[in-house]
Amino acid sequence: MAVMTAGLVACGDDILAGGGGIDAGPSCPACGDHASCDESTTTCACDPGYAGDPLEGCAEIDACVATPCDGHAQCADLPPPAGGDASGRQCVCDPGFGGPGCTRDVAFVDVEASHSGDGLSWETALATLDEAFALGVPTVFVKAGTITATSAGPLLTVPAGVHVAGGVSRDATGMQTFDLPRSYTVLDGAGLGGPVVAMPAGGEISGLTVRGGTSDVGGGVLITGAGAAMTGVWLDGNQAAWGGGLACLDAADVQLRDLTLTKNVAAGDEPRGGGAYLVGCTGTFATSVVDGNAAIASIGHAAEGGGLYLDGPTPELAQVEVLASQAWTQPYPDGDPARFAETLPVNTGGGVYLGAAAVAHWDGVVVRDNVVTGHSLGSYLVWNGDVTMRASGESEGAGVYVGAGASFTFEGLVIQQNEARPGTSGTVASWECVSDSWTCTVVPQEANYGYRYYPGPTGAVRGGGLYRPGSPFDPEVNEGWSSLSSNQPTDLEPTL
Repeated sequence: MAVMTAGLVACGDDILAGGGGIDAGPSCPACGDHASCDESTTTCACDPGYAGDPLEGCAEIDACVATPCDGHAQCADLPPPAGGDASGRQCVCDPGFGGPGCTRDVAFVDVEASHSGDGLSWETALATLDEAFALGVPTVFVKAGTITATSAGPLLTVPAGVHVAGGVSRDATGMQTFDLPRSYTVLDGAGLGGPVVAMPAGGEISGLTVRGGTSDVGGGVLITGAGAAMTGVWLDGNQAAWGGGLACLDAADVQLRDLTLTKNVAAGDEPRGGGAYLVGCTGTFATSVVDGNAAIASIGHAAEGGGLYLDGPTPELAQVEVLASQAWTQPYPDGDPARFAETLPVNTGGGVYLGAAAVAHWDGVVVRDNVVTGHSLGSYLVWNGDVTMRASGESEGAGVYVGAGASFTFEGLVIQQNEARPGTSGTVASWECVSDSWTCTVVPQEANYGYRYYPGPTGAVRGGGLYRPGSPFDPEVNEGWSSLSSNQPTDLEPTL
């Protein structure tokens, strides 16, 4: 302790006054930069995060001096009080690498590149998807461009655990920056056969346009693997017998979001789901638009689900719009009396076909402007004269067809302006969603039409809005001829 004597201060071991006095004991010396004195020991020590001679001055410790990071990482020294151990540095993975060990986690692909680089940046991008998959990385960024098939598909088979992110701009982050639809990466099957995209083991795709696929099942995309995910994908102009745009078969926990399905066709003897065929497929189908798709049966056969075909366990539908889709059969040629003896097929579900084994939950689904058209036999010559007549088959559920036995919950369902037609011109009937077993919002009743045609034999029309076999049937609702005749269209031919 310093002692005050005659106005003087004692410091250290000496008395700072002449002529005797009291020894005050040891005290701290003057310490250097970034050093402090410990009064209990009267010694100087470097401050935390510094090293060197505490009397002359201490320097900041460089925790990166021994290059302690992995080969694909850069060491960043942390400021004091961080020390020289692992707590004093941060290893920052190089671009294209990530995780605790900085392993390769991304590849960049430019389908228009003249040659391949290492795929670690846009400047050194790979030229093909196969090269990226061979690296085993979890994320593949693909610059906007077009990849066209030169042989039967699939053009892209998504590996398990891999996200193929298309429509990516050349920005510093490599993240997706959409300016839809211009920024999509286009996968074109060129009509050469097979689905354009196959997802047998899950995986994820986003930012893609998928077109030109022709297959038995899933013309655009075929999902058979659990956990598959699609986000921001446009399925346009694909064709298959089942699932013109998309087919998902017996796959759990599938996530389908922000999809657009347009001009896809299911065609053949048993066409099902022009837009999508989802059977035994669980998960979520949300915030998507199914617009202008068709199921078109060959002569003498039935079409089911112009927009969607759902059966068995199905994904939950939330905020999905099914618009302007059709289910119809190609007509017999004119002038063939034998065709009149044929059993006419029943076409069902212009917008949506929900099968008898379906387990479904819908929330906020809109079904609008869809058409189901019965089979037309064409013109023929009757037995007793030269009177030309036209016969037509039955159609059921222009908006939604619900199979007997289906288990479902509909919340906020809107069915609007759908049309059930046997095939030519005639008078209007209307059918409203009427049942005590579910709740629907059909707006308004007279916006959903059924058509019955004269002259000549005609088939029954059931369910301009929604039809379910065995559900209540009210003739007054279904045959309001005079009050609704003004709604008769002038052109009733089925068109895509």
